[in-house]
Amino acid sequence: MTLPTMIARSSRDYKYRFCLIALVFSAALILRTLSAGGVYYPLLDDSIQLINFQRSLNFAKLIESIGLFASRPLAGLTDLYFTGRFHDCLMIPALIFAVLHGLSGILFLRLFERKWHTGIAFCVFYALLPLGIEGVFWLSAAGRIVPGMLFCAITANLFEDYIREGGIWRIVLFPFSALLSYGFYEQILVLSFTLTMLQLLSHLKEKRAWFALLVFPMLAVYFIFTGMHAHGGAIGSRMSLVKPFTPWYMEYFLPNIVRQIGAVILKGGTLTLFRGFWRGLLCTFASFGGVLLLLILLFCGAVISWLIPHNKKTALPFPRWTVYLWGILLFLAPMSLYFVVENPWYSFRATVPSFLGAGLVIDALLQTILRRERIYAIVTGVLASVCLIAGVSEMHDYRTVGQYDDRIANAILSVDDTMQGRVGILCLEEFPTESNYSFNAHLASAGAYDWSLYGKLVAVGAQELPYTPIPLAVTKFSFYHGWNTSIKRIGGYDQIWFWDEDAGTVTQLTVTPAGTGEHDYNFTLPDGTPWGRVFEEGDYGYIDIY
Repeated sequence: MTLPTMIARSSRDYKYRFCLIALVFSAALILRTLSAGGVYYPLLDDSIQLINFQRSLNFAKLIESIGLFASRPLAGLTDLYFTGRFHDCLMIPALIFAVLHGLSGILFLRLFERKWHTGIAFCVFYALLPLGIEGVFWLSAAGRIVPGMLFCAITANLFEDYIREGGIWRIVLFPFSALLSYGFYEQILVLSFTLTMLQLLSHLKEKRAWFALLVFPMLAVYFIFTGMHAHGGAIGSRMSLVKPFTPWYMEYFLPNIVRQIGAVILKGGTLTLFRGFWRGLLCTFASFGGVLLLLILLFCGAVISWLIPHNKKTALPFPRWTVYLWGILLFLAPMSLYFVVENPWYSFRATVPSFLGAGLVIDALLQTILRRERIYAIVTGVLASVCLIAGVSEMHDYRTVGQYDDRIANAILSVDDTMQGRVGILCLEEFPTESNYSFNAHLASAGAYDWSLYGKLVAVGAQELPYTPIPLAVTKFSFYHGWNTSIKRIGGYDQIWFWDEDAGTVTQLTVTPAGTGEHDYNFTLPDGTPWGRVFEEGDYGYIDIY
């Protein structure tokens, strides 16, 4: 066999293998997305961004009024002109984003395999870890993160291929692809820029590598464009920065964001994987279809294990220590913004860009510890199956919350002709399901916030409301204290209703002063039966339900 023939066959086998890996991961992600049924239930921002915005008669005016171009401009356009177009069947874009997320993982694998022989365990961690489901399934986040990560992967591959093989078309497309990756999510902007700079540093001796500097004019274009539109609106002040190293920053701000990151990554990552795996098994064993799904997910894990070659070369193009350096930097880069933005809110979806670096480190550690490819393949296949099964429990939780939101919306709208003014609705739950872990609005219902409840009711009722509904949760130790005192004091409402979960109805309560304090009130049902009371002791407000 001649050398050119061997090279051609090797190239065909390489492309065939990556196509097969992409097919398997796409199928696995589609199965996970559909594991709780074929209906996507809009949650929180979904109702506003994907349904209510579609009813606007003038998108240009809408974009201007809410400051859509002040931050993540391409994400906003994706909501309006792609995702929102499927508002009657949102499962379609959910499935498309699932496939695109798998594709970005394969493209990153292609990039890293040529440097350190990175294995499929990287893709498992990057694409299948249940901690990241909020970022790649919940459409209000997926429309930002998934396209952004895909263009980040395309940008890195274009640049790496240009350095290795040349091609004018690659270096022409490279800066524009980088600009596209910047326009979806601020964390991905930092990630994409960091990855390009690392590629430059790893090829400093190559003249072509210096074309990495083309990203700087693209960054200028992005910041000039968003700066021109940062004049207010709901989104206009999203990127306000805080001064670091002040006494307030060190004493309050820094410990707060570190606590959030630790809660999401350490506690959230552990519980969504291990508790999620157990709950996922329970979900699948609940029906024959679930058992069949379990067998298919196990088969996916076996196929992923089979795809790992057992004759990998040991010589690495780059030193092994560099993979850990890249991994740590790519893990930290996306979260660095949270240490300087004015109102940091680190949630489950924010972890997805950091999976790129974490996946690199985890894969390198597995290869170093396990050494033998067959053992590495088995462990990777098992990890894939565990992640997929754990993902089933997360998908079922999303369905449960979505169905809860639909019930409360239909119940309220069925009697809203008698609602007026500022309407407080008691007993709506922020987290209506016992999930793997709830933190920073992960799996929160529409009843968690006044804006989300209003948005949900407008989405279902297809018209603006003549009243202002305010959810009033009663599940915590106190009814109100501190910051929410002015919001939940009963005297500030024109009407008080309560949600009956068992009956699936909302009922208006008669409110009368209790006579024991300025903010103490009694509640009675329409038939005169006492329902409960609210009273204050010190700085705390309490509610008793009879």
